[in-house]
Amino acid sequence: MEQTIASQKEHLREMGIISVLANEYVTICYLDVEKNLVTAYRMDPYIEKRYGEVLREGVTFEQVFQAYILQDVCEDDRAFFMNLADLKEMLNYL
Repeated sequence: MEQTIASQKEHLREMGIISVLANEYVTICYLDVEKNLVTAYRMDPYIEKRYGEVLREGVTFEQVFQAYILQDVCEDDRAFFMNLADLKEMLNYL
């Protein structure tokens, strides 16, 4: 019970930090690189319409990036971007 209360307090603290830092942005997503999960905290209407279904499901970075590629990248450039969609490869560049 104490651990649950502590976890809830920590979650509220994290949400407060995200809220303050994200004040200027209309769409906020969090990428947990250890779990490879994307969590949408806030989406503007455009993003909600285009990606809301994908982002609400707690999907991997690759799934979100592939949805972006298929919906918004010019067909001629999709193969190039698909090669970039691997999170582990991206993290190697950072």
